[in-house]
Amino acid sequence: MKKESRRILYITMDVFVVLLCVVMTMVRSSYLENQQQSRESARKILNMYSYNLQQQLRKSEKIAEIMKGVVISHEGIPDNFDAVVRPLYFQQRWINNVDLAPNGRVAVVYPELEKRYTVIDLFHDSMTGATAQYSRDKGVMVAKGPYILDDTYRQGIVLRDPIYLHDEKGHRTFWGFSDVNINLSRIVSPIMKSMDANGFNYMLYKQMSPLSEDIRLISHSKVFPRKPIQVNFEWASCTWELYLEPKGGWRVTPFTEILSITGILISLLITALVNILLRLRLRNRYVRQLARLDKLTGLYNRRGFVESARHYQSEHPGRPMALALLDVDNFKFFNDRYGHEIGDKVLQHMAASMRRVLGEESILGRSGGDEFIALMPVADGKEAEERLKAFIQLPLKLLVGDRSFGYTTSLGYVMYPDQAVERDDMYRFADMALYATKLRGGNDFSRYDPHMNTQERPQLGFTLKEVTGNMPMPLLIMREEGKSLELLFASDQALKFFGCRDMEDLITFAHGDMASLVSPENEKKIQSIASLQMDMDVKTRNGTKTVWAIIRRTSSIYYGHTRYVALVKER
Repeated sequence: MKKESRRILYITMDVFVVLLCVVMTMVRSSYLENQQQSRESARKILNMYSYNLQQQLRKSEKIAEIMKGVVISHEGIPDNFDAVVRPLYFQQRWINNVDLAPNGRVAVVYPELEKRYTVIDLFHDSMTGATAQYSRDKGVMVAKGPYILDDTYRQGIVLRDPIYLHDEKGHRTFWGFSDVNINLSRIVSPIMKSMDANGFNYMLYKQMSPLSEDIRLISHSKVFPRKPIQVNFEWASCTWELYLEPKGGWRVTPFTEILSITGILISLLITALVNILLRLRLRNRYVRQLARLDKLTGLYNRRGFVESARHYQSEHPGRPMALALLDVDNFKFFNDRYGHEIGDKVLQHMAASMRRVLGEESILGRSGGDEFIALMPVADGKEAEERLKAFIQLPLKLLVGDRSFGYTTSLGYVMYPDQAVERDDMYRFADMALYATKLRGGNDFSRYDPHMNTQERPQLGFTLKEVTGNMPMPLLIMREEGKSLELLFASDQALKFFGCRDMEDLITFAHGDMASLVSPENEKKIQSIASLQMDMDVKTRNGTKTVWAIIRRTSSIYYGHTRYVALVKER
């Protein structure tokens, strides 16, 4: 039962694990789909912000292109430089200053006060020389920075656009640079604030220059994103990186949460139902098993034996088997003399002995009372005889504390399919064989023989009371207890001879020792000689009587040394 309960526990756990795996797979699939949708939606938003940022940056690119056009049209710095730049400067509030640098040397700056923060010789300055040469040689616009614009520590970048003049023959000559210094805070801040207001954490990085692998952080939210999505774009020969993530992270949608909770609850419910069904099944099987088992011995009862034997025979048609009926010899003695508790222990001991000797494959049962039944698969009749003989010859002794109780069994069997095929015939023939064993005095075994029949059974029908009650002479049966003789049985004629009402009256008259009713000389003869016939004087309630007695001493596994005394003739 414990093993089955443990098995049910393991099955229940397996069911729960499988269901949980299914639920987790569904939740994970829903989560991944939700994450994909969330990221796709966020990526669209990120691309939109990236596009807006690029559009803002391209406005500064247009300013540089305008200044380039002015220089080309004037073939140099225009006389009215301030007048040309002023409206552009005030139109775009994110412009920090604009300057022109013929041959790489800054000549004019607007507004003039920003000149103090401006590098004059671009080619020979360690900070600007390499990128200036790169822009001149490649003929591309370059965004250098970020760097600190002034003592306010505002971040800015310089957009440097190379200017080339063409002669009449179309030859191109490098003139210098048109530089636009951009206040990054002003151009980036509106976009970043919009991202923050819409519930996103963000980071914006820019490559310092086309010649540098240094990536600098330009702007970020209060909380840095942990698992952001990213978009890169190229502008002014530099790489820009924009990162975005929802402020709460990539949250699980309510549907996924409901799915996970509902799935776990359903898994628990199904697991509980499976556990209940398995336990009900085990309980029903246990109840059916109890209905098929004998409670005292643990063997099959008659019903359980018949079902198991029928199933085994149907699974193994034609296999040789021996059907044996057994019972305990003189079982009533144990119940009458030692009580039903000892009698029950004898039956339990008998069942254990059958299990041990007749083999694990044998089907064993108790058909009622002290009668047992066994179906024993064998190779042939010889094996059946050897195994059953080994059981009968087994010294059967029940140990209870320091006491030992010996007993014997009788057995009858029939061979299948040699002697019988039908079940009813098998039981009937085995029963005949058992009674044949009983006729021989028990403690033996018999194989069914066709000459056995029910006509022999009346020989077993006489009870001890019927036999002794109709004997014409008194009969006594006594057991030796040390030097005394304990009365076990007295026939009706014996009670009449002694003038007693019943056995209790006779035992009281003899003071518990039947040897006290004969002379010391006769007592010595009775104790020393196994079998004798003699005259002896016997005390009765009606006085001393002289009788001719026949005395025989025997030994029994149940009673020990016993004396059978027949008082043949009164003198």
